[in-house]
Amino acid sequence: MTESHYCEVQLIRDGRQGGTLLAHGMERISVSSPPELQGPGDSWTPEHLYVAAANACLMFTFLAMARDAGLQVLAYRAPARGKVENALNGWRVTEVMIQPEVEVGVGETERAATVMKKAEALGLISRSMHTKLNVTPQFIEVEKTQITT
Repeated sequence: MTESHYCEVQLIRDGRQGGTLLAHGMERISVSSPPELQGPGDSWTPEHLYVAAANACLMFTFLAMARDAGLQVLAYRAPARGKVENALNGWRVTEVMIQPEVEVGVGETERAATVMKKAEALGLISRSMHTKLNVTPQFIEVEKTQITT
C-alpha cells in the first residue's frame, strides 16, 4: 500500500446559493449553505457531508475490522446527528453522535462491541476531526434460523 494518496473533488457554483460537487466517475452531489445560514434547504450542506463522512467511515472501519476478526455482521444501520454551535470563535460542529444498530450472530455481542470500540478509535475520519465523537451502538443477536439470504 502507498504511503499517501489524494482525494480529489471539484466544486462548481450554480446560479443560486449552492453548487455541485464532482469527482471522477461518481454521481454529482448538489450542495448549499444550510437554511440557518440563508441556504435554500434543498441540498446537502457541508455539515451534512461532515457528519456523513464520520458515519460512513465508522461503518467501513467496523466492517473491515469485523471481517478481519471473523465476525459476521448481518445488518448495519446508523442514524447520525451533528451538533452545530456558534461558539466564541465562530460556527463549528462540536459533536457527532452516531447510533449504530448492528445485527450479529448469537453470542457475538461482546466481540462486536470490542470491534466497534477499535473502529471508533482507529477510523481515518474520526482521527482527523477535532469534534467530539459519541458512538452508542446497539447490538442485536440474530439466531441463524432468522437469517435470510
